[in-house]
Amino acid sequence: MIVVYVADKNYMPYVEISARSVLKYNDAKIIVVSPEPVDTQYENVVIPLKRKYKQNDNDRITQTTYLKLFLTQLPYDKIIYLDGDTLCFGKLDELWRMECDYINLCDTFSQKHKRDLRIEQYGLSGMMVMNLKKLREIDFTNLCLRQNPIVKHWQHEETLINVALKDKLKFIDKKWNYCYKRDYGDGSTEFEAVILHICGKNKSRMYWQPFAEIREIIDFIHGKRVAIVGNAQSIFDKENGQAIDDHEVVIRFNKGYIIKPESQGTKTDILIMACEVPLDDKAKFKAKYYINRSKNTRSGDYTISNQTREEIRRETKAQPSSGFMAIRMCAGAKSIDLYGFDGITPTFYNPKDYVTQHNYSREQEIIKSLNVTIN
Repeated sequence: MIVVYVADKNYMPYVEISARSVLKYNDAKIIVVSPEPVDTQYENVVIPLKRKYKQNDNDRITQTTYLKLFLTQLPYDKIIYLDGDTLCFGKLDELWRMECDYINLCDTFSQKHKRDLRIEQYGLSGMMVMNLKKLREIDFTNLCLRQNPIVKHWQHEETLINVALKDKLKFIDKKWNYCYKRDYGDGSTEFEAVILHICGKNKSRMYWQPFAEIREIIDFIHGKRVAIVGNAQSIFDKENGQAIDDHEVVIRFNKGYIIKPESQGTKTDILIMACEVPLDDKAKFKAKYYINRSKNTRSGDYTISNQTREEIRRETKAQPSSGFMAIRMCAGAKSIDLYGFDGITPTFYNPKDYVTQHNYSREQEIIKSLNVTIN
């Protein structure tokens, strides 16, 4: 399986995330095509753009995007093309094996492009299965470029593909390129997506991908004011209870039972557990979501994969604490306030001789560099 991206240096952070999500589920060769060399761990093929193809200088679609029209220069018969702002949530074997005469792609959720071009279906170029052998036979690149200009006010490389290959495009299930936060009008949801496309200006959703197994909870957190309540002994030194409860989402951990509401608050929306919590004790939290921090814990209804934990472990250089994992989970929150995190005082319910597995000093270093407030 060959998966190809088109990107310049500005888009490479997204490509790296997207490629990792593909490789999480698939055995694939990753290729990054760019107009000039880029810094990447994957194979980099440089195809210079010899003239300006972009029609509108105010358009957020970049000149680099037009490299999609030149992918027939790659020495392969077939590829899966992905935009850098896509996330993969499963195996792509079915997509790869699918019969493809020229290009397989997904129909748009929008009616505007169809109306303007007076066509019944308009294909999204953010994911394409491309039969490069057949596309070379019809001189795909020049066939597309000869269509220029079409509708100058919003034309992209995608428009050229739709017009030039209008009788040769095969439209497939939208799960292969489901546009995030778009209403398809048929009751479908993004949870059906194998490939989720984070189109639009806000790409923050790209950074939540490691937590693919708890997507429902990630979306619940998105855009909200979050309080993450740790269990450091020092939490009892302040009376932040009301401030905690005023947040839209409150996250707690393990056996951090509420014994001093004026300091800890009373509200719990998410409980993350790295240990087994007795059923009666768990019920006291009255949480909306109960999450196991790994497959070794079974008290929760959701589980963060061991692979995800290992990815974060590489960052913290030790077993990550539940609190640190929660901070990473909340990348899409409007704001994050930390309570009971000091990296110094012990967890209030642990015995005095308890030896932690976590590197709290390293975690504190990282936390201080993030957009969070420590209370």
